[in-house]
Amino acid sequence: MNTLLKPSSSMTKQQRYGVFVSNHHLMGSQPEKTQEAISTIFPEQNSHQLFALFQQGKRFMVREGKLESLDTFAARLYSQGFQVEVLPID
Repeated sequence: MNTLLKPSSSMTKQQRYGVFVSNHHLMGSQPEKTQEAISTIFPEQNSHQLFALFQQGKRFMVREGKLESLDTFAARLYSQGFQVEVLPID
């Protein structure tokens, strides 16, 4: 499991957090599968633009909210092969 999905002791439940993705496990070997995964998971966003961010090694926020409301979404992204970070944004 991705250890970045777990809150650290300095994180409080009152803060707002963002779910950031920065890569996909098939990015180097099967970029077309990465493009497909992006289109499926983020249908409301421009998949070509997100793919370009992956190629540049940049991370981007895909959802924000309270920590407890992001756990399931972050775990789903991780299980789909994305590199996921849950970080405070306040």
